[in-house]
Amino acid sequence: MIANWRTLAIAIFLLLTSVGSWWFLRTLKQPGEQVRTTAVKGAQVDYYMENFRATFMGEDGQRKYMLKAELMQHYPHDDKLRLVKPIFVQFEAGREAIDSRGDIGWYYSANNEVFLLGNVKIVQMGDAANKVSETTTTELRVLLK
Repeated sequence: MIANWRTLAIAIFLLLTSVGSWWFLRTLKQPGEQVRTTAVKGAQVDYYMENFRATFMGEDGQRKYMLKAELMQHYPHDDKLRLVKPIFVQFEAGREAIDSRGDIGWYYSANNEVFLLGNVKIVQMGDAANKVSETTTTELRVLLK
């Protein structure tokens, strides 16, 4: 009889664990759902550019960063840039460029940072034929020096 109670207790524990796991997975957001596709409610775009490209230069006159996007929208209330299909490239002397891409992006000039969101891919190239590394994620934050 003790074996029957033990078996029943294990079965109830497994059932509760299964139901709890199912509920937890149902409440999690999928990576695509976390991507914000709009700016702050009520914020107005004061200008935009298609096929946007900006190059940031270092004090030595060399390229440091390049930021490209299919569409760039400027929000004057907080001086942010919203980027559609952004490409952010980092250059450093003696190293190959690091190419980062996402679905949506933001550039915050006040904090000097770039956010890439949704299907982010980061590739560091080696020579012309080889990649040194490739990383994928849902979000990337880059603090510019």
